[in-house]
Amino acid sequence: MKEKSLKQRRLELETELSNLKIKQKKEENRIRQEKKDLIKNSRPLPLKNPDFSEIVKACESYMKAYFETEYWDDDMNNYIWEIVVRTIYGKDFFTWFNETVR
Repeated sequence: MKEKSLKQRRLELETELSNLKIKQKKEENRIRQEKKDLIKNSRPLPLKNPDFSEIVKACESYMKAYFETEYWDDDMNNYIWEIVVRTIYGKDFFTWFNETVR
């Protein structure tokens, strides 16, 4: 009889643990969604009149480098992407991104 009650208690504890894990997962999802909502509501908006000259300058520089040396690496793509984002959203975009999103 004692063995049955130990098995029963073990089952009860496993059920309780499972329920706690479900509650924890729901709370994590709620917090994650709340963070997404905060980020969405605080994100920078595109500038009204962005100056595209830095994008043009960077692209021309890299095209010139590529056609003269036939060298291109992924860092160049990332650098251009960063210039595009700063041009569209402002110079502080990555500060906001690193402090808020990451």
